[in-house]
Amino acid sequence: LFPSHDNYAKKGEDIINGDVVTILSSGNITEGQYGTQYVFKIKTRNGEKNVNFNQTTINVLIDEFGDSSENWVGKDVVIRVKKDVVANKKVDIYYFVTPDYDFDDYRELVKKNKNQSNTIPDYPEEDINEKDIPF
Repeated sequence: LFPSHDNYAKKGEDIINGDVVTILSSGNITEGQYGTQYVFKIKTRNGEKNVNFNQTTINVLIDEFGDSSENWVGKDVVIRVKKDVVANKKVDIYYFVTPDYDFDDYRELVKKNKNQSNTIPDYPEEDINEKDIPF
C-alpha cells in the first residue's frame, strides 16, 4: 500500500523548522525511487500528513523512545531543518527529534546536555610567580 503523494506534508507549508508535531502511526516501510522509505503519519499545523523519516531521525527516536516504533505513537517531536548540499543540489533536510536535539557549530545534529552551558568555564585565578616561568 503506497500512501498517496498528495497527502504528504509540504515542506515550508505543513511542516516548518521549529514546529512541534505528533507522531500518529508506527510507520510503514516502502520502496521508493531513492530506496527504502520510512513513512509515518504526523499531526501537522494543517492536519494529518505523511512524512518520510530519514535514518538520523530513526536513530534519534530509537535512542529516545525505544526500538519499537509502536512506542513512538503519540509522542511530540520538534522539526529541525538543516540546509545542505546533496548531489550538487541545495536541499533542506528535515529531522523529527526531541526538543533537546539541535545543531552544533558544525551543523551536526547533537543532543544538548541539559546541564551543559555554552559559556566558557570560570577557572580560578592563579598567582603566577615570575621565577616559575621557564624563559
